[in-house]
Amino acid sequence: MPNLPRLTIVVPTIGHSPVLGDCLKALTTDREIASEVVVVIDESLDAAELLLGIPDRVIPVSPEAGFSAACNAAICESETDSVAVVNDDVVVDPGWIEILIATLENDSQVGAVQGVNLQLPQPKKIDGCGIAWNPYWQAIQVDHGSSHLPESTTREVYGVSGTAAMYSRKALAAASPRPHEMFDPVLHTYYEDVDLAGRLRSVGYRSELVPKAQAQHLGGASSSRDANWRYRQIYGNRILVLARLLGRSLWPRLAKIVWRDLIDLSIATTHGAYDKRRGILAGWSRASRLFGKFSHRGPSLVPISVLHQFMETREEGQDRR
Repeated sequence: MPNLPRLTIVVPTIGHSPVLGDCLKALTTDREIASEVVVVIDESLDAAELLLGIPDRVIPVSPEAGFSAACNAAICESETDSVAVVNDDVVVDPGWIEILIATLENDSQVGAVQGVNLQLPQPKKIDGCGIAWNPYWQAIQVDHGSSHLPESTTREVYGVSGTAAMYSRKALAAASPRPHEMFDPVLHTYYEDVDLAGRLRSVGYRSELVPKAQAQHLGGASSSRDANWRYRQIYGNRILVLARLLGRSLWPRLAKIVWRDLIDLSIATTHGAYDKRRGILAGWSRASRLFGKFSHRGPSLVPISVLHQFMETREEGQDRR
């Protein structure tokens, strides 16, 4: 009788990633830990032709479902104690599963873990080592673009990137305001992992980087949306996530947040990046429309002093997934 899976690996896809096959083969070959691979796919696609029978299960969803809703659908249909989320443009290295699940299961206060994500076209360059904040309250990928791998010692980070990460189901349940909504579906795509990182920390769970686990990320291959839509999501969701995270502490910091956006708007205009310019403006409109769903008058979900511990000094670096 086969071992019951200890881990559910969720791979959302819209079928555009050129490395989807490599992604699934890497996850299904690395079976030192009993796991199930669940692909969440646009229901309009021919899953049988695209996936070649590799995953253990396939869940069709509406073409309009974003990353959050796709992941939630698969997580809710599984029962394992641990859940991994892997983008369809990521190829994990051998041992990735075993290394991360050992870290997650060995400490009950660790709610989320990730390894070092490298850039698939340039494997000597880092894509990200977890989530941090820059001084303008933009979420950034730690060490993005660096050629220096971090030391092998596991260390705490503010949060893990939804690019390729593993979560404790118990932690997800504790951090979810409503059942079946681990990732906030209102956010759809972008900043949903930043939002979850804050909620996990607010209920007492840590997130950790485990450098011995590595994965290769192609970047951008899992999205078919245009730049206008992408920037709309990033700039709009950023404000919404900060409203929920900071509560009444948002207001003293709002001028700096808006100032950074105005700088980005000016740069986009100067360089003729009109898709980005339109996206930023649309993001502000989106944030104003949904602000009431996220803002509150309470204290910051995570103490400001703790947030500053995970703030990088470099100013550049908008979220780059």
